Amino acid sequence: MNREIDFLNSILRSFDEIIVVLDLSGYLQYIYQPDQWKLFPEAVNISGKRFSELLPAHLSEKIEAAIESFSFSDSQYHTDYSQIIGGEVVWYSVNAAKTISNNDNNGGYTIIVRNITEQMYSEAILRIEHDLEDMSRKKGTPEQNIRKCLMAAVNTPGIDCGGVYEFCSKDNSLSLMTCHGMSKEYVSHTSYYPSDSNLSRMVRRGIPAYVRCGEKRKSKDTMMEKEELRALTYCPVKDNDRLLAVLQIGSVNFDRWPDFTKMALETLSAHNGKTMVTD
Repeated sequence: MNREIDFLNSILRSFDEIIVVLDLSGYLQYIYQPDQWKLFPEAVNISGKRFSELLPAHLSEKIEAAIESFSFSDSQYHTDYSQIIGGEVVWYSVNAAKTISNNDNNGGYTIIVRNITEQMYSEAILRIEHDLEDMSRKKGTPEQNIRKCLMAAVNTPGIDCGGVYEFCSKDNSLSLMTCHGMSKEYVSHTSYYPSDSNLSRMVRRGIPAYVRCGEKRKSKDTMMEKEELRALTYCPVKDNDRLLAVLQIGSVNFDRWPDFTKMALETLSAHNGKTMVTD
């Protein structure tokens, strides 16, 4: 028997999923977590423990919802959700099933939890690439395409607001062209940046800047604090080497920008440059 258990555990170690088995009263019968997850100590004794005593609240809530759905005769349950962990958005997929036996007292629940963060961002990048191809085919006005690029950016998982600023080569100033998700107060205070502003100097370097707002607040930027922004990015929009604008994106969730997000934003910035010079 022990040999069979060891064999099953060796198979499970190849999975990147949390597996939870409960009895009908919600008590833990079995639990497995991949090495990289570490939601609870490996040596913990699950005997006599309900899942809510061991698992984090965000996951326990979803399991509670699954059990509640089973009370209405559903036999399967699925949901995707996000959680802020370590200053980053992590996406999970929860699949649950109610197991039935000849004796109802011997039934239970099996819950499988997957980390789908990479999948979510990969799908977001594919959607962005599709939107860019669609824009290229439809040949909209530069203003329409810039707006579409901005909306594609703010629809990326974890991003909450953004704007596009036009760069004036005559005086090196920046003026807000379009925005989404920003309060009226924030827009009124940030719609124009003169040449001697930190933002103007930053974007004239011609490289993307990813900023943690905790660092910005040290410079007494109270507007960012009012918006509850935790991270900002500034991506220069260029036609070859000529600076045209800057794509500014903000998040109330991220403390730092994932590589997937950086890739998506830089792709959009490159396309934005093409749309601004389209006749």
